[in-house]
Amino acid sequence: MSKKHLFLLLICCLVFQAQGFSSVFASSKETKAVYGSSSETPLHSLLAQPESKEASKKPPVPPKKMKPPVKKNLPKTRPTPLKPPKGNGPTAIPIGSHAPDSPSLWVSSMDGSSVTLSWSTGAEQYQLEKWSDITQQWETIYTGADTKYIDSDIQSAESYFYHVAGQNGEESSAWNFNGGYVAYTPYPDYTGAQSYFTVHATSTKTTFTGYGGEYYVLYEWINNDWVELYYGPDQSFEDLEVMPNHESMYYVLVWNGNEWMGTNGYGYVSVNTPPAMPQNLKAQPSATAIKLRWDAVSGAPLEDQIINYHILVNNEEIGSTTETSFVVPNVKPGTEYTVSIFADNSLWAKSDRNELHVKTMPTTGKLLEYKYNSKNQLDEIQADGIVIVKFHYDENGNLLRREILQ
Repeated sequence: MSKKHLFLLLICCLVFQAQGFSSVFASSKETKAVYGSSSETPLHSLLAQPESKEASKKPPVPPKKMKPPVKKNLPKTRPTPLKPPKGNGPTAIPIGSHAPDSPSLWVSSMDGSSVTLSWSTGAEQYQLEKWSDITQQWETIYTGADTKYIDSDIQSAESYFYHVAGQNGEESSAWNFNGGYVAYTPYPDYTGAQSYFTVHATSTKTTFTGYGGEYYVLYEWINNDWVELYYGPDQSFEDLEVMPNHESMYYVLVWNGNEWMGTNGYGYVSVNTPPAMPQNLKAQPSATAIKLRWDAVSGAPLEDQIINYHILVNNEEIGSTTETSFVVPNVKPGTEYTVSIFADNSLWAKSDRNELHVKTMPTTGKLLEYKYNSKNQLDEIQADGIVIVKFHYDENGNLLRREILQ
């Protein structure tokens, strides 16, 4: 072969190799455009989960949205204490500092004739109720310490409604999802263990955590339509567009690697947010008592707008009231106490706690004054106009130290 032919052959090889690299690069860009998720990241905060190689590929478009929620006009109730509280009045309300948190409830398994309900742990015993279309009442179907129950009274193509509450001694949580329920609709084409999700609702956000799937789609019932809130592989999602004391309905679809499946059969959940945390908590101590006051919390939009305020001293509840002031009696002179309050609504859904550190007056009779900064945090304590304690915070408002000056 002549040198001319060798030179032409070398040129052809170089051109072919360049085209190959170009194709690979173009293919990589194309793959990133198809499988990249940066353009789909929702505005809400997401807690990312490492993706497997299989999970990185998008599943087919989710199936048609489910039907509207079944309008049952289910009455909103509070659990019946399994162990009735002692006494009468506000202190007999069976929710307080030792009451368990409102649990999550889900369908963990089902077949054509039964459904297995599971719920989150955290209480000594539980009470599970099911709505009866015959009596038009919630009826207790289980009490005990287990966190699972099999309901064998099931027929296909019907919807069933459940709620569960946890109880510690005389104190009770709200029903699951702060007074909500699970609407279960049997799905005969998919039996056995089910994918599911848990819900944790506060007055400022509702957090959903999915299990058993590679992709999730979350819908909320808004203005008579199911509105998509999230679609993607992340296991957890936070809905930040919530209001205190508000009921919302959600359902979730899960891609299990082969097909889209509903959760709770093809059902939905009713979730209530608790009241807002009481604001502007102030203390006026003497040598023997501490007078507290705070801003009122609205019970709207619940029909029953009763709000109870629970008062705790050193993490132990000493009473409750529907007013916006309370006197803590029988305190010791010259002693520091941690005083906190939280609100609960007519469903026993609990707000976050607002907390103060209060030091009572010594027996010398000096007048103590508590000074607060612009963030409503205790800034200093004065005795007869002289600063005796100074509080120091970081830029995020976290307490760094208390400086004793006198």
